[in-house]
Amino acid sequence: DARLTKNVGEQSTVGGIVTRGNPSGTGDNAVYGLDATHRASVFSDGRDLITSGFFLQADSEGVSGDQSAFGFDVSAPGDLVAWRAGALEIQDDFEAALGFVPRPGIRRYSGSIDYQPRPALSGVRQLEFGLGTQVFTDTSGELETWTTEFQPFGVFLESGDALVLEIEHTHDELTAPFEIQEGIFIPIGEYDFTGAQLSVETAEKRDLSGGIGLSAGDFYDRERTGFFASLKWQPGPLFNGQCVYDRNDVSLEGGDFETQLAQLRANFSFTPE
Repeated sequence: DARLTKNVGEQSTVGGIVTRGNPSGTGDNAVYGLDATHRASVFSDGRDLITSGFFLQADSEGVSGDQSAFGFDVSAPGDLVAWRAGALEIQDDFEAALGFVPRPGIRRYSGSIDYQPRPALSGVRQLEFGLGTQVFTDTSGELETWTTEFQPFGVFLESGDALVLEIEHTHDELTAPFEIQEGIFIPIGEYDFTGAQLSVETAEKRDLSGGIGLSAGDFYDRERTGFFASLKWQPGPLFNGQCVYDRNDVSLEGGDFETQLAQLRANFSFTPE
C-alpha cells in the first residue's frame, strides 16, 4: 500500500493512494485513487467553505464491469450555523480487497444543516437544532432508501452534559424479500416508518461518565423499541475502560425478535498524552 499527500498553497491539499493484494486469495485486486481538499474564506463572518472530492479506480482480476467510485462534498462549518452537502457513487463492480466497501452499486446524496445558538441561560452552553437527509438510489437512478433526520431539541450544558431528542423518518423500497432475521422476511413493497430517540450523556471530563437512550417507533410493517446504555471509567491518563449495551425489540408481521449487543473495552497507555 502507498499513500501520499501534498499541500498546495496554504488552503489546499491533494493526495493519492495505491493498494494491491487480496487477502481472500480469489484473484488479484488493485485500487488507484486521487483526492483533493480546498478551503476558502468566502463568508463575511470568517467561516471557511470546504470542498473535497475523490476518485477511485479498481482493477480486479476477471472483472470487466464498471469499477469506479467517486464523490464530492462541500461544507461550511460554524459555531452558529453549519451545513454540508455531498454526493457519492460506488459502481456495481467496484471492489477494494484491502479496504471496506459498505454498499456497492449505489448513488448517495446527502445534506444537513445545524443551528446552534448560545442562549443567555444559566448553566446552558449551547442549544442545537438540526435537519439532515440521505437518499440512496441504484446507479441507474432508481430510488432505494430515503432517510430524514430531524433534531428538534438538543441542549448542551456548561458541565458538558447533554440531552438530545432525534426523530427519523425512513422510506424504503424493497424489490425482493429481505431476510432481516433467520426465518423472518420483510415482503416486497414500499415502506414508510418513523421513530424517535431520547438520549442523555454525561461529560467525559469526569472519572465516571456514561449515557442512556430510549427509542421507539414504527418499523416496516409493525414496530421497534430500543434501549442503550454506556459507562466509561477513566481514573487517570494511562487507563480507561468502557462498557456498552444495546438492545432492540422488533415486532413484524412475519415474526418477532430481539437483538442484543454488549461490548467491553480497556485501553492502556504507557505514556500520558
